[in-house]
Parts: sequence; C-alpha cells; structure tokens
Amino acid sequence: MKGKVWRIEVATRGGLLDPAGAGVRSDIRDLGITGVTDVRFVRVTFIRTKENRKAVEAIAAELLSDPVSDVFAVEKHVLEAQPGAAVPHRPQIIEVVRKPGVMDPVEASTLKGIRDMGRKASEVHTARRYLLAGSLSHDELVLIAEKLLANPSIETYCLNADSPSERPEAKPYHFKLIRVAIRDMNDESLAELSRRGQLYLSLDEMRAIRDFFARVRRDPTDVELESLAQTWS
Repeated sequence: MKGKVWRIEVATRGGLLDPAGAGVRSDIRDLGITGVTDVRFVRVTFIRTKENRKAVEAIAAELLSDPVSDVFAVEKHVLEAQPGAAVPHRPQIIEVVRKPGVMDPVEASTLKGIRDMGRKASEVHTARRYLLAGSLSHDELVLIAEKLLANPSIETYCLNADSPSERPEAKPYHFKLIRVAIRDMNDESLAELSRRGQLYLSLDEMRAIRDFFARVRRDPTDVELESLAQTWS
C-alpha cells in the first residue's frame, strides 16, 4: 500500500504550560545564550495511508493528541492554524528528523494504534519542531540545533525552511560481497590488515585466521573477519 503521506502537527494548547518548550529554553540559557524569550515545541507525525482527510483527522484527534491539553493540524503548521495557540512572535524554527534508514521507535506503536482504530497505514515517521522567539544569530541557532536538539549520528535538522512534507527516503541499498585475500599474506601484511581494518588482533591470531581459511580453500569476507575480531576481543 502506497497512498499519500499526511503531515500532522500537535502542540500544547495556548494558555497551558509547554513543558518540552520550557525545558529547551532552560537548556539554551545553560549554553550561555540569553536572547531566547520563548520556545514552543511541536510534535510532527508523517503517516502514509490511503485513508481520506476525515480519517486522518480522526487519527490525529483520537490517537496522536490529548483533547484537553493539545491542539492539532493536518497539512498545516498547528501554531498558525489554531486560534489561541500562542504563536511566538517572529520565531526562528528548527525541525529535527531522523536520517533515512534510521528506525523510528514510535512507528510500530502508532501503526498498531491506527489498526486498532480500524484504519490502515503503511508507514509512520516522526519529527520534532521547535519555534524559538527572541534575538538569535544564525551561529547561535546552529549551536542550539547541534548541541541540544539533534543527535548527529541518527538525525538531521533544517533551519527556518519550509518543512518537508515527508521524511527523506533512504537511498536504495545494493549488497556488495567483499572478500579479503588473506591466504597468501605474510606477517607484515597480516599486521597491516589488523591495523588498517581496526581488527586489533595479534599477529598470532591473524596467522590462525589465515591458516584456517587456507585449509578450507577460500578467503574470508570482511564481515567474517570483523566477527572473529569482535569474538576474540
């Protein structure tokens, strides 16, 4: 099932405490940046489904938001779409999204919740949107994004840009089998392979691996070498 990717935003209702926003504002002060006067936090969910807008709005209302404390918007920025949502004055925006191929832990539970509602969806991904009011330079905005809001190993962020309608797709993966020609290596080459491949194995251990694959008349794959190195470490 393909279908359309719907963007749903959820934020704390105006007039109520936004704990996530308040926490980020406190962390920003701890960085030594004093120009931020307000922070609002928005939860973003991307859902790929063939359901219509009415069904997606029902998912947003019943599954993704609390009717007492939250407001939501479908295909719009929630703090601009909802009356009384207390939009920060001329905010600067940081939106954080997981990199392509990185597992989203919320996906499975949200998909189950959608199924429990009698609806269908094929994908769910999430993002975090922060609206920062106050006087901030570009360098300060980057510092906040990289030090506080985004984990660079699994996430990326965009600044003051029109938000993506969906999470970027991962590049197609093409498997490539790599074999390491170890059977004819001398001691110097074995030691170099251990260093270059970050195997951290002794020369005796490298000799044992070479001799084993010589007996079975084949060269190991790079994965086999790494597995042996981790097992023996």
